[in-house]
Amino acid sequence: MLFKFAQMTDTHLYAPSSTEDRAVRNTFMRSAIAECAAHGVDFIVNTGDFCTANDAGHGLREFRRICDEAAVEHGIRYHYVRGNHDCEVSDTEYHEIFGPETWWFAHKGWAFIGIDRYHKCYEHTQHAYCMSAETVDKIAAFIEEIPAEMPVVAMLHDDPVGISRFHRGIEMLRVLRRRNLRLLLFGHVQSSYVGEFEGIPFVTVTGEDRPHDCSPLSYNIITCRDGGDVACRFHPYRVNLPPAVPAPLPPLSRSAEVHVEENWLSLRGPYESRCCETTLPATLPTLAWTQRLPGRVGPGGLTLKDGVVFVGTTTRGDFAECGVHALEACTGEIIWSTRTDAGVEGGVCLADDAGFAATTAGSLYRLNPHDGQVMWQWNNRDNMPIACQPVWADGIVHCGANWEMYAVDSATGNTIWRKIATPDGFTYMGPGNASPLIVGSRVYHQRPFNATTRGQGLIQSVRARDGGDLRISREAPIMHPMYRQASPVRWDDKVVAVGQGVLAIQGDQLAAPILELPHDSPSSATPAVSASGMAFVAYHREIVAYDLAYLGNVRWRVPQEPALMHFSGNYQSKWGTGQTPLGAFSALLLAGDTLVVCDCGGHVRGLCAVDGRELWRIKLGVPILGAPVASGNALFVADYEGTVYAFAW
Repeated sequence: MLFKFAQMTDTHLYAPSSTEDRAVRNTFMRSAIAECAAHGVDFIVNTGDFCTANDAGHGLREFRRICDEAAVEHGIRYHYVRGNHDCEVSDTEYHEIFGPETWWFAHKGWAFIGIDRYHKCYEHTQHAYCMSAETVDKIAAFIEEIPAEMPVVAMLHDDPVGISRFHRGIEMLRVLRRRNLRLLLFGHVQSSYVGEFEGIPFVTVTGEDRPHDCSPLSYNIITCRDGGDVACRFHPYRVNLPPAVPAPLPPLSRSAEVHVEENWLSLRGPYESRCCETTLPATLPTLAWTQRLPGRVGPGGLTLKDGVVFVGTTTRGDFAECGVHALEACTGEIIWSTRTDAGVEGGVCLADDAGFAATTAGSLYRLNPHDGQVMWQWNNRDNMPIACQPVWADGIVHCGANWEMYAVDSATGNTIWRKIATPDGFTYMGPGNASPLIVGSRVYHQRPFNATTRGQGLIQSVRARDGGDLRISREAPIMHPMYRQASPVRWDDKVVAVGQGVLAIQGDQLAAPILELPHDSPSSATPAVSASGMAFVAYHREIVAYDLAYLGNVRWRVPQEPALMHFSGNYQSKWGTGQTPLGAFSALLLAGDTLVVCDCGGHVRGLCAVDGRELWRIKLGVPILGAPVASGNALFVADYEGTVYAFAW
């Protein structure tokens, strides 16, 4: 090892989304820098959106003072890369506060280039941003100064491919590749993932305000080694974590026995409603087995077929942690593991004697479910992250990225159609983050991000065969724009979606909702709906049972448990102030009269579906984001740290 440095990003320290006093936020920032410095780093880089304070630059100056003082205290340097929220001041004023907008320096035989994509040019149409030609020229001049053999790390706020995909981004990357570019660090998207473009690894970690995925506010420790090797590791800020409390598991006793004929092929289960045929008892189960996987398990959760549990993993910073795994359901033994090009957040869809999984590098895989061999790999050309679980119908695999919908031939991996998911050209965080739903001849995508601000509704649908006839649900008060994890479910021929409330619509009549049920807390978890129309919704503050067949009457409410980490989806501050973090991302599971609730507090609870009474509880001590499944006498759960559990009765 030669040295380490840290990446912070999207700190948004004085963002107006919280009422916390600035002194409290400044204390957090000092603590965060101290935590990074404790890893023995030589310096810290903040890749933009420092404070989000619209006060003529006063907040930027205060932020600079806080960081400089903390850096001096710990004997390190602090570097700044301009973000879109740091453009409230002119280029001249920014230069006075933070120094050059685009810069480079050498450190222990490595070159570091900080790139201001907002230098002199902030041209954009909606969110189709543009890097100025002058900035590209400046980078090219830097490259000529850097020795050819020197490894290069480039740092900027927006990713040049993927979500942001700004004009001249590819040109910039190819200029950088004239030298020994080993890593691209960025921010802006407020997610923790790794990816690759034309052999260039790119990495980002989760920032503050309201991150778009299910990662806690994190920093990145990058290790630079001899020979130009580089490794990244994500770390949630300890200042935002409660003290670790060991959680005793139930005793290891009964064996897991699944009904081989009962399969759970997709996120929503056999009825597309998060309901199953298995009836779980009202007594506490025992532990059948556990299996630790590499990487983390996100909100996609588990699927089950022919006695095999399938799960996708995402990353803590290492590409090797990204993949798909098949486990023997009765024993937990790993049958096979297949590495993917980036994290699998959405889980695995099983159909057509294949497993389909999508990655945050914009790829879609068809895998042989028996041995994990890759049968084909498709990419959306832009490395635009696909965070959803794909769905399969009539030989077509459907999925979506942040502003496009895709249909891919399941046999060949060829694109059947791709469609911009918004009629007005607004291309940022559109449908595709929730798993699509097929009802009849149409495919439905839930569009939670910026739907309200654009007046485009929560649900959009097109014809499944050709992507035509785009229809949009009308804007409704229950639509919340910042939560992407919840997927729509099916109730007969109706579509039920959750945001800040419940929206139920007739499948082919998006403009005429059957029910709109507002709530004062948002939901980020896929709901469960029984055949009789009982809808169970996990809001961030409580779990509510609605009777959709009777005008959405509330049958019962149960409070949510506090979370163990500050995940995305809560509109309160995350600045280590002692506020109780909230949030729930795991899809609910209805098994007979038992509703299984997994939460970010690390609990697995069995509630009586009739009245909400708690029947049993297991505490894992680790947040649970993934969707559980049940079969036979067994319940399968995966936690955020990558451990899969089988509980049995």
